Amino acid sequence: MSRKIEGTGDSAEWMLYDDFTSTPVVHLVGCYICEDDEFARMGLPLCRKCRKCQEAGRGDGHIAADDTVCDVCGWDEIEDYERWEVERGQLRRLQLTLDEREETE
Repeated sequence: MSRKIEGTGDSAEWMLYDDFTSTPVVHLVGCYICEDDEFARMGLPLCRKCRKCQEAGRGDGHIAADDTVCDVCGWDEIEDYERWEVERGQLRRLQLTLDEREETE
């Protein structure tokens, strides 16, 4: 539940002063999330590294906390997530099939 700090109209301001913070792992000049330390001070999700940039030796890359596309290489991490979801569904169906076979034997 949010609570207001006396004298302000901002119900989230308390997040600036509690002990929970986030630690930045990448920084892109001009990114509004990277440039504003209040995101980290509030413990909010921060920008993250790009796996594809790291694999290609292009450094850490930069995927904004509110996005899925790398600003450096253009890779969209949602593609891997969707592929993972499909594979997970296939494995689940296979497991159910195997379970059904064991029950009938």
